[in-house]
Amino acid sequence: MIPAGLTPFAPSGNPFPPRMTLNSFIEELRETIFDPSLPEVSKWKSEHPNGKAIGSFPVYTPVEMIDAAGMLPVHVAGAGGRIRLDEADGCLQSFVCSVGRSTLELKLDGFLDELDGMIFPSICEISRGLSGVMERRDPQGRIFYLYLPQNLSSAGTKDYLIGELRRLKGWLEEISESEITDKAMLNSFERYNRRRELLDQLDRFRVDHPELFTASDFYVLRLAGMSVPVEEHNRLLENTLSSLTETVERHKPRLRMVLTGAFCERPPVEMMEAIEDEGIAIVADDMLLGQRWWTKPLPTEGDPIENLAEHYMNHSVVNSVVFRQWGEPCDVILKDVEDRRANGIIIASSKFCHTAMHDSTCLVKVCETHGLPYIKLEYEEIQSVFESIRVQVEALLEARERLAIAGTEEGKEADREE
Repeated sequence: MIPAGLTPFAPSGNPFPPRMTLNSFIEELRETIFDPSLPEVSKWKSEHPNGKAIGSFPVYTPVEMIDAAGMLPVHVAGAGGRIRLDEADGCLQSFVCSVGRSTLELKLDGFLDELDGMIFPSICEISRGLSGVMERRDPQGRIFYLYLPQNLSSAGTKDYLIGELRRLKGWLEEISESEITDKAMLNSFERYNRRRELLDQLDRFRVDHPELFTASDFYVLRLAGMSVPVEEHNRLLENTLSSLTETVERHKPRLRMVLTGAFCERPPVEMMEAIEDEGIAIVADDMLLGQRWWTKPLPTEGDPIENLAEHYMNHSVVNSVVFRQWGEPCDVILKDVEDRRANGIIIASSKFCHTAMHDSTCLVKVCETHGLPYIKLEYEEIQSVFESIRVQVEALLEARERLAIAGTEEGKEADREE
């Protein structure tokens, strides 16, 4: 829950309370956004007596449609390591990813009782299986499995996707007991376009000034938007942007790197900080990818469902959960390395995530072909010890420094003496 005392959503004036800097605000914020009981949802529903909330599993769901129905979109991506996995481990195999197991635990323990429905997009076999398990354990619960297309170049893809989006629209109208009008959807597009614009501005500042605004800071600000109305999240981002010039230098990066593979399961914030504390600036990442799914703004005129379908086919980010030609995701990451002046890549695969592991094979080959430094690591949301990650980062930095010294005249002389 975002504390009211912090007043991060003030529409004007000083964005933070007196004597509170952006850095201290983010520290306070991260202590309040990981409550698995969804207090922000409870607060919103208490202020909207007839309001309903719809959860969505990663990676992409057309949340604009939920918002247009007058309901609250809630991103449900596990518990962030904040609960014990007791009942879920009795329903799912031990080799299922943490985000799948902890999302089911949230449901079984009653943490998702405030939700009036849940959407699972067709990203992997875990999402498919989890939707079925939830439906069997709670027959009264409303579960929608969204069949997103994989072949984006087929002649029938657009018509199929329009049909699937209309099926989702009908399901949402049944729950909300109201019609989702074209006007409401186009207005929602404007609000979400604004959020993506603000996130892009913060992202650019992160690239240019990683010593002032770290990737973990940016991550916490994005996490804050998981269960609040988009207009409130927008105000938080606007106020953050207005205060960036007052930030204090956090650290001096020794290496700039792109992080990839964290598109579904949320990495622990502590993992990000462990990497940054060793001198790495993460200047690009694919965390919470659904918030930045589009590469250009959604059109705010015309047929909104056709706009969504057209954008999904032609203007969505290249990612691991939609089929692409072999090597295409790697080409995009290489472009990120070039555009963001990065020195290497962090290949971060969630444990037991077959999709991320598949891509990591290609990425390792790309790094070795191009001579790019890389770290390959595996993580879980329930992870609490990061010493092995620190060791990997330290080893990479030491190797880079040895190579740099070897290239100097002093280094060459030392090699000759040896």
